[in-house]
Amino acid sequence: MNGQQHYITAEQLLIEADAERGRGSTTTVALLASLALAHATLANAAAAAIGGRGPEEREWLDAAGTTRHGGGTEPRPPRPPNPHRDGERRGEET
Repeated sequence: MNGQQHYITAEQLLIEADAERGRGSTTTVALLASLALAHATLANAAAAAIGGRGPEEREWLDAAGTTRHGGGTEPRPPRPPNPHRDGERRGEET
């Protein structure tokens, strides 16, 4: 798993944790939040290692949902629908 995949996975796990919060399972919420933190930490380490420049920069910007203009970044339009971001649990269909 590369840094971008860790970032996206962390984002998806946080969405799952938030959805689970409404169902009242604190154990599952804590597990999902812990997994999200681990993935976010690995994504941060990978981003620091490459310095945000070079061939992987575009992938990082895509994963973070931003674009680079001049010296800064700007929000990108929303990503296409994603079942994980839309609150569905992995492996479940609605």
